[in-house]
Amino acid sequence: MNEDSDEGLTTLWQGGGRLSTPLRTIQHLWQERNLIRLLVKRDFTSRYRRAGLGLGWAILEPLLLAAVYTFIFQILVGTDRFAYPLMVFIGAMFWRLFSTVLSSSSNSLISSRNLFQFARVPKSIFSASSAVMAFQMALLSMVSIFPFVWWYELELSWSFLLIPVWLAVTALVAWSTGILLAPLATRIPDVMHAIRFVLRVGFFLSPVMWTYDMFGKRFGDGWLAAVVQCNPTIVPITEVRSILLSEPTGIPATGYTVFALVSVLSLVVGTIVFETKAHKAVVYA
Repeated sequence: MNEDSDEGLTTLWQGGGRLSTPLRTIQHLWQERNLIRLLVKRDFTSRYRRAGLGLGWAILEPLLLAAVYTFIFQILVGTDRFAYPLMVFIGAMFWRLFSTVLSSSSNSLISSRNLFQFARVPKSIFSASSAVMAFQMALLSMVSIFPFVWWYELELSWSFLLIPVWLAVTALVAWSTGILLAPLATRIPDVMHAIRFVLRVGFFLSPVMWTYDMFGKRFGDGWLAAVVQCNPTIVPITEVRSILLSEPTGIPATGYTVFALVSVLSLVVGTIVFETKAHKAVVYA
């Protein structure tokens, strides 16, 4: 690729102060929203065109996973927690969304490297389309909540409308973290292996099969609680469970503060690093 084209592509990622990078990135993605829509549509079509149940798998798969997780955890620990299968379903759905978006975003520069030589678009396009795809799949899967609502005789309320908001926040944090790691992943192949390992371990360190109140009763509010609160899935999963069951979350104010800081820092630092390093990572990798 010659110097003129390098310079032309680089201008897509320059201009304005560093702190305005998140807004600039969002603006670029909004300008390319039609392309993102086409990429998401392509992914939907390729994933389910040969499946007999089609999009039904988006609903059936998380239900089956929740059933397996519930069975295993009740055997290992034994719990009579009310609506525990529903709680596991929520945990599994949110963790699946977070891990899918983080993994695909981290790998976006590697998987789309050849396309950037022919398309003058922001390099965040492909990671964003993967995140939107995963978000829509998670949103569709949330239809499975209503059988649980009927079975456990839960009360429907307007607060249910906040569930898509928490899904979007989870996807955004995962996407921001993913694009932060993406330039490094192009230079060091071991990074993707490390990410996959961390996500496997993170499944057990996230409230998928356990709840925040279970953790509090076992470990209290000491330094270990402060470490656990850095997990960006704690607050969204616990909040949605609280919405469905009309129960307090039990998360202290410091937990929400840590979550807000992690979310904002991941977005700011992630977009700055990606804008600064993505072009060179692709061209010179």
